[in-house]
Amino acid sequence: MFQQIAVGELALCTVVWLLALIWPSRHEDREKQAPGTAAIRLGILMNLAAFALVLARVRPQTVQTFLRGQSAVIASMVLAFLALLLSVTARQHFRRRWVYNERYGDFVVLVKSGPYGIVRHPMYTASLCMLLAAGIAWATTPILLAGIVTFLVGLELRLYGEELALVNRFQDEFAEYQSMVKAYIPFVR
Repeated sequence: MFQQIAVGELALCTVVWLLALIWPSRHEDREKQAPGTAAIRLGILMNLAAFALVLARVRPQTVQTFLRGQSAVIASMVLAFLALLLSVTARQHFRRRWVYNERYGDFVVLVKSGPYGIVRHPMYTASLCMLLAAGIAWATTPILLAGIVTFLVGLELRLYGEELALVNRFQDEFAEYQSMVKAYIPFVR
């Protein structure tokens, strides 16, 4: 019974997390091709490959759905819920602060409060939590480690491209924000 609840919770959190990532914004059609776009696209592909690696492993039917014990299942559930909570609150906070300036034809507010006051890229943190939740639940340890490495390399490429665009747009304001707030793991990176 507990495993069915865990699978249901993981599935629900995954769906809501994905919706928060892909839900179109009001101003998406006005976005311009920014510097670092190629790195961002390659990073996205690597992140998708990491999820595919962790989730697509085929196991014999004799292996249980969850490869680890109950504590790992609980950790997976907590990480999935954290990913859901972080992605939804970050998306809502970002949309509230997203101001389009018709005069400049650009977005003029660097969001630094809410979840963005803890990490600069809370959606990336949520994605990492979701990968860990899925990997803890479904993957063997070597596959999970390979998925994490692939994901982090892709994430660093995305950070490079995105932060290059943010530095170009917000200059000193972003440099100050960058020096005060970690990228995607609080207190670490």
